[in-house]
Amino acid sequence: MKCAELGGPLEQQECFVSFSVKAAKALKDPQYCQNLPDKEAAIYSLCQYLASPVPAEEPIDQGSFLRQAQTNVLLMGAGDRFVERGEEFGVESSFWSWNAKAADLDNDGWQDIYVGNGFHFGDSFYEVQENILFHNMEGRRFEPVQSRWGLDDTINTPSYTYLDLDLDGDLDIVATGVLAPPRIFLNQHAGRNSVTFLLSDERGNSSAIGAKITIQYGGQAKLQQRKENKLSGGFMSFDNPAIHFGLGQYTAVEEVTVQWPDGETTVYQTPLPASGFYRIRRLSSSRSAEDPAGL
Repeated sequence: MKCAELGGPLEQQECFVSFSVKAAKALKDPQYCQNLPDKEAAIYSLCQYLASPVPAEEPIDQGSFLRQAQTNVLLMGAGDRFVERGEEFGVESSFWSWNAKAADLDNDGWQDIYVGNGFHFGDSFYEVQENILFHNMEGRRFEPVQSRWGLDDTINTPSYTYLDLDLDGDLDIVATGVLAPPRIFLNQHAGRNSVTFLLSDERGNSSAIGAKITIQYGGQAKLQQRKENKLSGGFMSFDNPAIHFGLGQYTAVEEVTVQWPDGETTVYQTPLPASGFYRIRRLSSSRSAEDPAGL
């Protein structure tokens, strides 16, 4: 249909503008843009851009780039720097991974790593491997144990979180799934102790996000663990603001140190029995004199 055959002048003008822009793009001729009535309009700039010649692509020498390899990275502290030790500790490969977070899932005092996997290719082909649980072998290496622990789940899992749903002292997993309902994995590891802390701060953010807790236990062994209270945790995930420590066979925590988000430190040297949930409060300045302990 010709533009002149359209019903009204507005329709005719829109048709003429559209035809001019298409001609400028197809023929790479900016002269067609001069037919547009408003040289200040955005459509004129678009027309000029579309009419510009496409520069020839420069050939890429793949040999001039470093060869890339898909691998996990495990950065571990070494003095004032971090060292990559993924391959050394056996966690360098976990298929196509969305999410990985550390937590002590069997309460042995060592941090394990659960990995959510899965990827969707196109509209009809799916490549989804099982999720992986790397069990920390007392700091020497990690061993995949997802099949033995009932976590060899093959649903595409972009996100999950740890929390003690049934309040039995060990961490459970709540996972999302692509085209699948959420799943709940209840932890059935028994026979080891743990302790959990909930922070309450009247001087800043109420849940004391960013605070760090250090516990000492084990008597002559003088064991120590330290964790940060946070809400973020992995891709599209979050953390429950509860700080969980596995204690293994030890039945009490001997000392607790809290470094609050503003840097102030509070030390509690009262022995705390294991298998407990403890709320530590930092009172406002006006109330701290009345209750200095706050535990």
